[in-house]
Amino acid sequence: MLQLSDDLRRDTPVEALRYTTDADGGLYLTLSHFADFTGPTVQPVLEGGVTPNDRIGPPAWLGDEVPTATVETSIRVQNVRSRWVPLPAAPVEITGLDGSWLVNPDGITVAPIVSDTARTVADGAAGPSPYDQALALQRFFTGGYFVYSEEAPVELGYDGSGADIAAVFLDARAGYCVHYAAAMTLMARTLGIPARIAVGFLPGARNPDVPSEFIVSTDDLHAWPELHFDGLGWVRFEPTPSRGATPAYADDTVPAPGEQPVIDPETGETLAPTPAATTGPSADPDGASDPRPSAGALDPGDRIDGGNDGTLDGQAGGAVGGGADARPIAAALLTLLILLLLAPAVWRAVRRAARRRSPDALDQWRELRDTARDLGLPAAQTLTPREVSAAWGANWTAQQVGVLDAVRAALEARAFAAPTASAPVDAGAVDTVLDALRGAVPRWRRVLAVLVPVSLLDRASGDALLPAPPLAT
Repeated sequence: MLQLSDDLRRDTPVEALRYTTDADGGLYLTLSHFADFTGPTVQPVLEGGVTPNDRIGPPAWLGDEVPTATVETSIRVQNVRSRWVPLPAAPVEITGLDGSWLVNPDGITVAPIVSDTARTVADGAAGPSPYDQALALQRFFTGGYFVYSEEAPVELGYDGSGADIAAVFLDARAGYCVHYAAAMTLMARTLGIPARIAVGFLPGARNPDVPSEFIVSTDDLHAWPELHFDGLGWVRFEPTPSRGATPAYADDTVPAPGEQPVIDPETGETLAPTPAATTGPSADPDGASDPRPSAGALDPGDRIDGGNDGTLDGQAGGAVGGGADARPIAAALLTLLILLLLAPAVWRAVRRAARRRSPDALDQWRELRDTARDLGLPAAQTLTPREVSAAWGANWTAQQVGVLDAVRAALEARAFAAPTASAPVDAGAVDTVLDALRGAVPRWRRVLAVLVPVSLLDRASGDALLPAPPLAT
């Protein structure tokens, strides 16, 4: 897991593999599953049987009533150093491997906050079935109250590989895919739902030159939870916000109970559970469904206390009241904030466009001076045009200085010469000077000049050091 976090923090991603598939939206590719949480670290599943031939499926847990479709995928591994082969979910037949390979078949200690949080979330599920509880767990993480962060676990000291990191993560509410996958897996197990962590790759980016090919890099390394339901088998969920894609069967429009499951012909994933699947993992020995009452939804703004009583901080135990979905409001506020942040840049662009259309040399000079001021270059109005020109051109080439002198000469002619002697400044010359000014500062300073143009703070309407043009006689 620590190696996964290091890969996610690479400054430059490395291409890991490419694959072609007839599944339209690409595929999650699994390297291994993590299911043993009994020790101080989380261990991958290593047991298995040697494959006698290329045929390894279909999965024994897949119900006979579930319709299936064939998806063919060709994977070309390039920069993956691993003892595991990246494969789509539930492969049936594999060709192209040399030697003998093991096929995985399939212990837990958790802190109280994990089980208490899981129970509170499950009490607020839409229904009492394990599938409803699984959806509630996923929404608990993706509802806007957790943030994706690769740095917070390091800064707060919970970037380890033990099961106890889930407890700290649930309190901090910031982490990357490993933390979301581990927390949902452990929470599901406390509810009696078999669960494991899958580690592998996101679908990657489609190759624009080869429509059926996807390019996968180290930035696509990912971990996600898989929960088991009778008749359906292992079902992928996506609790990590801003990463991956929520499966169609686990979005906010879950099919009503009683609908027959179908298999997505493009991805091979189950789209809906059967009634038997929704009651399997937590049914009692007599076969009756778990009749847990549905309480209010968990208020994600509260935190679960670390004690054994399972109460919320600042509240008594019992049902927790739900609240309205704040995501539309948050999206509107975010849009407004972005518009406010971009307002100075838009205003500055409008002013720049108006000046660049003007034939007046003074307007062109004002644009040069304001650009320099935005870039942090000498541009004080107490400096004469000649002083400003000398400061700008100190490290320029002779050609650039010559163009700048021509622009300044046009300004001086505009101010001091007879009207018939002055002429509009050459637009190409102004562009050359603007490029030279921007080239004199680093890239981050140019970006800052666009986003925070300090020249807009200048309220002076004229230029005291530049006399008005002489009156015609």
